[in-house]
Amino acid sequence: MGNQPPLDVKSYLSNLYIWFLGFVGIAALLAIVAGGIMYMFSGTSLTKTEQARKLIGNAIFGIVIEAASYLLLSVINPDLIKHGFNITCIV
Repeated sequence: MGNQPPLDVKSYLSNLYIWFLGFVGIAALLAIVAGGIMYMFSGTSLTKTEQARKLIGNAIFGIVIEAASYLLLSVINPDLIKHGFNITCIV
C-alpha cells in the first residue's frame, strides 16, 4: 500500500458522490442508446415502440434527478460542491 495517507470521511464522501454522479450519467447514456436501438428495430410493433419510449423517458428523468441533486447540494451549501464534503462539528 505504500505511503498513502489514511482516507478520511470528507474525501471518502466526496469521492463517493463523484463516482455516483458518473455512474448515473453513464447508466443513463446507455439506457438512452438501448432505447434508441429498441425504437429503431421495433418496426410497426406499438408495444415495443412504447417500451423504447418509456426507457428513454426514464433515462432522461434519471438525468434530471441527478442534476437536481447537484443543484440542491449547491443551494444548501456551495462549499460542498467546490471543496468537497468538509464536515466539521461545532459544539
